[in-house]
Amino acid sequence: MKQLNNKFELGAFGGGKLPFKVEGTFFKHFPVVYQLGLPVSLALELRKKVKIEDIDSICVFLQKKQVVLRSEHPEQWDPKTRESADHSGPYVIGAAFVDGGITEKTFTPERYRDPTILKLIEKIRFAEDPQYTAEYPRTFNCRFEVGLKSGETITVHQKNPKGHPGNPMSDQEIEAKFLKQVDEAIDKKQARVLLDQLWELEKLDDVGKLFPLMRVRDH
Repeated sequence: MKQLNNKFELGAFGGGKLPFKVEGTFFKHFPVVYQLGLPVSLALELRKKVKIEDIDSICVFLQKKQVVLRSEHPEQWDPKTRESADHSGPYVIGAAFVDGGITEKTFTPERYRDPTILKLIEKIRFAEDPQYTAEYPRTFNCRFEVGLKSGETITVHQKNPKGHPGNPMSDQEIEAKFLKQVDEAIDKKQARVLLDQLWELEKLDDVGKLFPLMRVRDH
């Protein structure tokens, strides 16, 4: 900071009535880019209300920073790699709707080249809602306006994805996410011991004790 001729100051630390910064942590509920968590959640809500064959169009309303135009990013409507699928709003929305969730398998060629998903994401476009832009980043908003072949329009809206400080995950949900993600890497008993240690990290006298518990089993 001195090299850049800037003054270095620490902000107030948490304690008492002042919350700790960690309490404002943004947790991912789904294994996608954080800003796509809310559209994924809406896709899962939408699949309870309509059948894929009845959908004519889906307009996804977001804050300005998240709006993606197909003319500028055509690869997001035609993902051919894991990385392009992982960062594609249209794809994760389509995959969540078709498959009923987002998992590790979502980002395999079998899924991101699936004709049913690709046909659905052809119907998706994005638009800005100025009110959402004004409320961001304190509040996340997403709205789907879904045109049906019958001429009817269905609207679904959600605010703040699961894991947002305004919609926090419970300890039980965080535990479930952790245990699910490590299930194929380490034994269940080992995972439980590791998790218990992590919950009480501040009491650990040597962080090196964690590493043996992270050792991946042989397959």
